[in-house]
Amino acid sequence: MSDLIVRSLQAGESELFESFGAPAPQGTGPDQDTYRTRAEQGKYRPEWTWVALEGGVPVARAAFWGLPDGRHPIQLTFFDPGSGPDRHRRGRLLLEAAYAATRTEDGERPRYQLKVLPGWRDSEQARRAIEERVSCVTSLGMALFVERLSFSWTPADGLPSRNGALTFGPAADDAAVCEVLARISDGTLDVGTRANVERVGRARAADEELALMQEMYPSSRPSWRLAYLGGEAAGIVVPAKNLQGAQIAYIGLVPEYRGRGHVDQLLAEGTHILAATGVDEVWATTDHGNAPMAAAFARSGYRNDDAMLIYRW
Repeated sequence: MSDLIVRSLQAGESELFESFGAPAPQGTGPDQDTYRTRAEQGKYRPEWTWVALEGGVPVARAAFWGLPDGRHPIQLTFFDPGSGPDRHRRGRLLLEAAYAATRTEDGERPRYQLKVLPGWRDSEQARRAIEERVSCVTSLGMALFVERLSFSWTPADGLPSRNGALTFGPAADDAAVCEVLARISDGTLDVGTRANVERVGRARAADEELALMQEMYPSSRPSWRLAYLGGEAAGIVVPAKNLQGAQIAYIGLVPEYRGRGHVDQLLAEGTHILAATGVDEVWATTDHGNAPMAAAFARSGYRNDDAMLIYRW
């Protein structure tokens, strides 16, 4: 047996990554075309793309995704441990080397985001492939953080009704936005928000959320909307665009206005704003455990296309 060589790609070696002979089953991570397209956009780079080679042939592979102008990748999205009885060892060695050389902007190791199909637990083939990948990442010390559901809407689905008791205004004032974000965090079902509040406190978590949205969607601030009911702030929706496309980047109601159907109008407002710009698709995500938000997407014509299992250190 040839010695296993683990390394990142050099410029011009994308074909080596793409020549991998045991790609993931459908619904177990992104496909080859996705890698090629995003590599051309600068979201996958040679130094962020890793292979394990035996006799010069790739037997396992991994690729981190990041923003085209970012200094460090954000998350691992491509990971194929390969086939054969030695696949767990190969996969682990590959990830150990890749993570040893890779850090996010703040010095932390990127999370692992595994894209799967809805209902993946009902498919023996998908479940087995997912469990193989998860076994490798958890053996390094990572753990499941959250499962996210991804939804999409197109003009063919029809615009949801804007009717309702809410009124809307620009979300141009940072203090007003942070106050609403902080109030939304009370009792939220969003795992990420709860973790941030536990880490840094309610006010600072809101400040960080605003800063992140400004960084991720620098040109979309004029489209953000604060929602009001009887003159009181009730929530916020952030329709936005970036290189990933048009999306409902954030949506939420303060606790006293939840459970009254207002989220449908909030989502409709964001969808209408994006649709008016001529986009052909709008996407959004919510936690698997946030059943009320998932139901709101379904009522508004959004389809659950896939899910994401997110593991982190």
